[in-house]
Amino acid sequence: MAENNYTGAERRKYLRLDLNEDCTVSYIKLAEGLKLADTDINSAYSKNISAGGILFIARENIPLSMNLELQIKIPLVDRMICALGKVVRSEEKSPGTYRVAVSFEWINPKDVVLIDRYVMKNTEDNKQGRGI
Repeated sequence: MAENNYTGAERRKYLRLDLNEDCTVSYIKLAEGLKLADTDINSAYSKNISAGGILFIARENIPLSMNLELQIKIPLVDRMICALGKVVRSEEKSPGTYRVAVSFEWINPKDVVLIDRYVMKNTEDNKQGRGI
């Protein structure tokens, strides 16, 4: 996996890829003990993703430390990726729109590899497209 060994203020363990609205996220809020806190399935779109977490745009403020069950659809991947995550940041972007950062608490190790490869490939493609 592509772990970063940053020495400065950067704390991320994995490379992160900025996305457009093609990466969708569905989530359900979970209560203590990972029981359903809500039966609503909410939809959002991702701003960026890494093998360690995801940042998405939601229509609601989700409290810090709330557990979420996530289903993530990444472009060119033929299945949904399922994960459990914890909200580590939620900030209002504009009225009724929130940027929600989620750290993966559980994700299939094969999906970690899949996301990491997707990020690495698209990061390299972006560098080549810009002549870097």
